[in-house]
Amino acid sequence: MAEQTIIRYRGDSYSLQIVVRDPDGVAYDVSGADALFTVREFPDAETPILRRMSAEITGTDGAAASTAVAFTSAAPSAAFTAVLVGTVLTIESGTNDVPGVYPVVGFVGATALTLASTPTTGGAMSNAVYSIGGDITLASNGTVTVTFDPVQMAALEPGIYHYDLQLTLADGTVETVVAGQFIVRANVSWTA
Repeated sequence: MAEQTIIRYRGDSYSLQIVVRDPDGVAYDVSGADALFTVREFPDAETPILRRMSAEITGTDGAAASTAVAFTSAAPSAAFTAVLVGTVLTIESGTNDVPGVYPVVGFVGATALTLASTPTTGGAMSNAVYSIGGDITLASNGTVTVTFDPVQMAALEPGIYHYDLQLTLADGTVETVVAGQFIVRANVSWTA
């Protein structure tokens, strides 16, 4: 496992690229793997504050009551799990929705999540087209690219956090390929 310190500014979008190599230094094909990038306040903190993943969950039946932060979907492409806490849900369109990016702050069940803010215009939202994840690409040349949204980065207070990037290979092997400090600096131009 490699150790690497990442330094970013609050509110910035960016991509992080890491090449995964075997013990002999040869890049290996990670295109069939699943990846999870997690940031926590301290290494053994229970709840992540930021998470990115290669798997993508989508749906066309997102719903929320007026002014509610509870988001539901009767038929997501994959069941919601606690791993989604720390990711973002992107709403593209729907009835009474506010398209945008919403941090996921709680897991309620296989078809329900809690968002950081309401995705509605004040009326009950329905038929929302949404996606969660798909933020990490994995290439046959060993390159792992993690992308970060400025909305999610803006939600982080400046400080020193801890992160890791784990791959689950096709044979089920789980490997932490890089870990270290994730430093968020104040951005002079950023406004709340």
